[in-house]
Amino acid sequence: MSQLITGIHHVTALAGRPQKNIDFYAGILGLRLVKKTVNFDAPEVYHFYYGDEMGHPGSIMTFFPYGDIMKGRHGKGMLNTTTFSVPLSSLDYWQQRFQKFNIEFENEEDTKLTVRLYCLNGKLISSSELQIKKGVNKISYSPNGSLTAGMYVLQVINENNRILKTDKLIIQ
Repeated sequence: MSQLITGIHHVTALAGRPQKNIDFYAGILGLRLVKKTVNFDAPEVYHFYYGDEMGHPGSIMTFFPYGDIMKGRHGKGMLNTTTFSVPLSSLDYWQQRFQKFNIEFENEEDTKLTVRLYCLNGKLISSSELQIKKGVNKISYSPNGSLTAGMYVLQVINENNRILKTDKLIIQ
């Protein structure tokens, strides 16, 4: 007799630096780090498990943070967006929470950067170029009113197509 699959146990992804992963998922998103172990195939790499307090199947997202791993490229067969759903009634909370975290990055030289805004399905909503000076920079993004309420992904990309910063944007 075959059993039906009724859901997922967990989702696993590759990540960059371990501390940045913890800072974002536990610090900014507020997920619980329920377990920290190692990748048994590569013991020098952590394996982080985030989920609800009890670690229930279906609530777990895990990461193998490989430090300075080469960035992936958008393309066929690549999943590049993870979506979390929240009740509409909680959007005020999430907007206030994310406003505490500035979109800030450091640039090594004067350059042009591209700022891209994506919906959570990965569709490009807008793209604009900025002339940026060497040093620490802050970007403020003011949508033109054409965005519907929801969460979006904002990326800052340099001339070499390297992603310098990725942040969430909530429109109410």
